Order: sequence, then C-alpha cells, then structure tokens
Amino acid sequence: MAGYLTILTGDHHGGSYFGLCPPKVELEDGGEYRPSKIQRELWKCWLDFWSEMGKVAKENSVTAINLVFGGDLVDMNWHDAGAVLTRHPTTLKSIAAGIVDAALGKLREAVPKTPVYLFVIRGTPAHVGRKGAIEEAIAEDLSAEQDTQNKTHSWYTLNLITGGITINVQHHPEAASFREHTDGGAARTIANEVCVSHWRNGQKPPAIAARFHAHRWQESGRNNLPCQVFCCWGWQLATAFSRRKGAGAKILPVGGMYILVENGRYTYDEIHYIVKGQASTWRQK
Repeated sequence: MAGYLTILTGDHHGGSYFGLCPPKVELEDGGEYRPSKIQRELWKCWLDFWSEMGKVAKENSVTAINLVFGGDLVDMNWHDAGAVLTRHPTTLKSIAAGIVDAALGKLREAVPKTPVYLFVIRGTPAHVGRKGAIEEAIAEDLSAEQDTQNKTHSWYTLNLITGGITINVQHHPEAASFREHTDGGAARTIANEVCVSHWRNGQKPPAIAARFHAHRWQESGRNNLPCQVFCCWGWQLATAFSRRKGAGAKILPVGGMYILVENGRYTYDEIHYIVKGQASTWRQK
C-alpha cells in the first residue's frame, strides 16, 4: 500500500532581507529587487530541499502529498520597517507565490500525477498582520485547503488526519528553549501540554504535533508520551533583531521535515542546511 507524505516548512519570511527570496521581485513602484548573495545561497538550499522531497515522494510511490507552510510565509515586520524590502500586499503575495511555486515545480518534476494539498498556517501578527491578514490573502490566492469550520483559507491550528495518523500543527509553540544545554526541553514540555489538555477534555492526543516560530529543531522522543512533538527549522537567517538577542555568534541551520505514513504507522526525517557566507573572518597579517 502506498503511503501519504506530509512535508512541513515554516518561517520563510519572504520579503525580509534575510528570508527566502525568488531570483527577482517586481516591486509595486515599477522597480525590482534582486536577492543578496546570501539570499541566493539560501534559495539554492530551498530548491535542493524540494528536490530531495521529490525523491522521497517518488521512491515511496506516495498516494498524496500534503504541503504545510507553518506560518510567517512572508514578513511585514511592524517592529522594524528597515528589515523588509516592502510591506505592499501585492508584492508580498507575489513573493509568496514564487516561494510556493518553486516547491511545487520540484515535486511535479518528480511525481507529476500525485495530488498535492496545500495548507497555510497563520504566523506572528508582527510579521503577517493582525489575524494573519496577509497569509489569509495568500492562502486564498493559492487555493489552499480551507478551514471550513471557521470559513477561512488559512489556519491557526490544523488537525490533519492522513493515513489514519493525526498531525496537529500551529505556528506558536507552548514553550521554548534556546540554550544549547536545554535543547529538546521545549519539545518535551509541549508534548506534555498537548497530551494533558486532550486527556482533561476526554480526547485522544494527536500522534504528532509540529510547531515553528523558534527557528530551531527539537523533538520530544517517540516513546516518552503518546504525542511526539517536532519543533521545526526556519528559513530565515540571523537578522539585526536576532543578533541583539544574542544569536550573532550562532549559525542556525535552515530546513524542513517530512512525515511518511504507511499502514497506520509513520516514519520521519529532517533535512537541514548551513548556508554559506553567514560568518565573516578578518585575519591579522
């Protein structure tokens, strides 16, 4: 029996000077923006990730593919206007379309006949506007799968049932841990929160929960609790804000993950990249 493939990426921050950027962006004033050298390296990683996902889909002859964009697909950055190249909705929607089309193109090259379902999760208001306004508009343009209960094209929380497995997805995590020596603590805390909240309401916890926002990979472990939690990589490099928060000396990878469900059981893996050019060196002569 063929399986079902779910691919999760998030925190793309299209429109940010350190986020994903297509090879050319036509601006609302008739000009254009060309990505920086480091953004071009980041884009190469994006294309390679989707080539790898195409291989996974083809090798496993999957029945269907679910693409989950886990929030902050674009960036309006209401904290710092100088951190983004535009806040114009039309341009941001065009950037988002370029990011998604690149992913779809690689998948269609590998498995042209396999159906693909798109899901857009709402991110942080400071990046995507109040109530995820820009991501709702993007989701509608992309004909993403709708939240019929709330009559929206994007989701705050998605419960995706695929191949008999429930995957719970939302952008914001219930906990975070950023120190190297506490790595994994947030994922385990979230797993406990998800399980206890479901048990108290007489519900079965989801098999998997995926979270974004922190731009760090963590997993809770498969046998600790009935729900396994993944905190996923982002696709934005260090910004002026993150450097002020102490991330200047860290080089965090970018990447995504996939979950393959076959016969009611799942396997998973993550793929990450170290983008070239993030750190500079001056050598004494």
